[in-house]
Amino acid sequence: MSRLAPPLLVVVVVTILGAGLAVYRLKSKSRSEGREVGPSSPEMSTGPSPRYAGHRDPAPENSVTPDPLKDVAAPSHGASDHELLESAYNLLVQRHLKIEAEIVGFLRKMEPSKSLEYLQALLLAPGVPTKGPMTDDRLRRMVAAEYLPWIANQSPALAPAVLALSKSSLIVEQDRFVRLQLLSSLAGIRLQPSAVLLESKIEGAPPTPIEIFSASPSPSSPLPWRGGLLEAARKDGELLGLLGKITENPSDPDRTVGLRVLTELGTDASLQVALEVWKEDPSCRKPFAEHLARHAGPAVVRTFVDSLAQEHDAGVLQIMARTIEISPMPPGESGTSLLKAISEANPSLNTPSSKAMGSLLDAAASVFASTHDQSAGQGVVTALQSPSTELRGRALSAVAKHPSTDFSAAVTLIVSGDSSLYVRELAGYVLGKLDPTYAQPNLFSEIESLQNELSKRGALQTPGGEETAVSADPAVAALQGRLAEKRGQLRDLKKR
Repeated sequence: MSRLAPPLLVVVVVTILGAGLAVYRLKSKSRSEGREVGPSSPEMSTGPSPRYAGHRDPAPENSVTPDPLKDVAAPSHGASDHELLESAYNLLVQRHLKIEAEIVGFLRKMEPSKSLEYLQALLLAPGVPTKGPMTDDRLRRMVAAEYLPWIANQSPALAPAVLALSKSSLIVEQDRFVRLQLLSSLAGIRLQPSAVLLESKIEGAPPTPIEIFSASPSPSSPLPWRGGLLEAARKDGELLGLLGKITENPSDPDRTVGLRVLTELGTDASLQVALEVWKEDPSCRKPFAEHLARHAGPAVVRTFVDSLAQEHDAGVLQIMARTIEISPMPPGESGTSLLKAISEANPSLNTPSSKAMGSLLDAAASVFASTHDQSAGQGVVTALQSPSTELRGRALSAVAKHPSTDFSAAVTLIVSGDSSLYVRELAGYVLGKLDPTYAQPNLFSEIESLQNELSKRGALQTPGGEETAVSADPAVAALQGRLAEKRGQLRDLKKR
């Protein structure tokens, strides 16, 4: 049985046909395994969207497409909220698949120029409602917008015409989700279906499932055809201006996806537009920070450095700090900015146990190791001397990742007199990395040595280092037993 995430409650006002205005409570649920159902519409949520396991890429040309609606059952009378959401989600997925198969079947029989005419006719079909229920005609327009890059990929000579159609449609499109699809298709971003439940606050009124679409939180699809418009889009100044208008408008519901498109285009000009929005409006950062970090050239890293001390979202701060940590040439102001961020009195963010603090210390140790920036080093030393056991431990972990002998004196003091046995043990491990002459027994070092030996012998381990099974080889089994014993000792030490 899947574990359901806590419901998200948002008060909204909707118009019910024939019933005037009614106040509803928006309720959604997400599943923790492969497919999730949740509030994924960008105008409803700025966080990560649920994964879409229902999407499939076009089937092989000679394959038989079954009727996807055959086994989809309607919810029974008195169904639970979960059942209503599941039913709405599954039905939307299957309807989308069926319409996609229908359209792809036509595309495969046509020359690229005829395929473009066909998709244009679907996209510009008159009389299709742009709001209300997600009808099949609306879905056809969405699929038409989704497959425009396919035409450009099939025939690069048609890319300018496809891009021109995309731009002109973006300007006038009134359907919220067709516009979202047009925008997403520019950069190979996949949309995924989802469902939300509007639960009535009026006694006796049944909840209403609503079908929606949102941009996938994962990187752009690796399928080549989905990126069919990227090359043409990167060279189009008019498109850059259009994206600029979308992203500079805080009230535009597609702003977040527009920022992602700018980052996926990845040109100096497109990144500059995205970075200007980043600087001017911190509230927009969370949804696209990770995507921006994947294009972390000098301009992005410098912007992250300048934003560190003012950022108050732990997730965004972690992403920026990790980006600075791995930067081959961190900007000259990196140390000062990191020191300020580490020193800022921000209880909600910079608590000793905060992962964000750990990322800041990792970045500071990395910057110091590569540039000997004294401000970065001061930030690490201050943490090593902190009265907080947790913070000293995080600082030691940072030095272990990015060793520098300049930290030897501070680490030696911890080895000789720290109040925490666990921190002393960790400090001994770190000192062994800083000073080759230091050879005192240490649990961390022993565990590392045993793991390396098991790896040489080909013993299967998970990424976390835990053995998947006891080996039949007595020598390997003995090593596994010693490793388990040392890990147990370390866990006991941490509890003291």
